[in-house]
Amino acid sequence: MDSLLSGTECRTRGRALRRAAQCMAALLCMLLLCACDPYNGYRPYDYGEARWTCEEYGAWFEIKEKEAIYGEVMVDGKAVEVEYAFYPGGLIYIWPRYMEGSQYGARLWGGDAKYSPTELVLHSPTVNYLFDEDDEEVVFVRQELDEAPAA
Repeated sequence: MDSLLSGTECRTRGRALRRAAQCMAALLCMLLLCACDPYNGYRPYDYGEARWTCEEYGAWFEIKEKEAIYGEVMVDGKAVEVEYAFYPGGLIYIWPRYMEGSQYGARLWGGDAKYSPTELVLHSPTVNYLFDEDDEEVVFVRQELDEAPAA
């Protein structure tokens, strides 16, 4: 009888160890995938407080805190308040700042970006209700908050 119980305990212990190893492997994979974003540390908010301006489209946003990044963009000669959202993998969305029920989830622009300490370049949009051409790059230039706008 003792020999049967010891075999059962070994099988149960072996299953528990295999399950623990599988969970550890899954956790390790998740950590590696999350840590592999090549844009970590290079998004506009990673360079500190500043105003990023695209004079061609009258667009701008200010970095004051990481949670919410607000600005404006000119649409048909009218300033529209927007929110800029930065996602992993260089993906950016621009949303209306004040959304009503019918507008909720309505992106004004969405696509990829290239980052540098002085420029943000929007390109390859999947959604574009803001800028003239889909294949055009839209360039934002970084300015310190106390710096006068470029002429």
